[in-house]
Amino acid sequence: MTVHDVVRDLLCRYFDAVDRADLAAVQDFLGDATVILGGRTLRGREELAAAYAPRLLAPVDGRRRTAHHLTNLLIAPEGSSTVRAAASYLRLEEGPVLAASGRIEQLLDLTDAGWRVREHRVVTDL
Repeated sequence: MTVHDVVRDLLCRYFDAVDRADLAAVQDFLGDATVILGGRTLRGREELAAAYAPRLLAPVDGRRRTAHHLTNLLIAPEGSSTVRAAASYLRLEEGPVLAASGRIEQLLDLTDAGWRVREHRVVTDL
């Protein structure tokens, strides 16, 4: 699997966790990262939970009615063990309605456990 494949997979897993309202998976994915979300800088699982839990609220049946779509993935190596990644996203909601669009920007490091997110920035433009 290439670095491009791994980074794409990580981003897709992140959006899958968000669409499934799986806070634990979001925390696992971003728990060691610095997260910039809505003008706030978050660090650690507790701060992630406080920021993401209200965003992940699902209706009574437990299913969140969003679908995120990832496009325009760009990856730029910064040495042998760090990459910078950026991708555009669209968030559809029930209707279907285009509810948001924006960009995810990440800095990832290769660790003994594989590629891990060091910085995760969500830039919403709609």
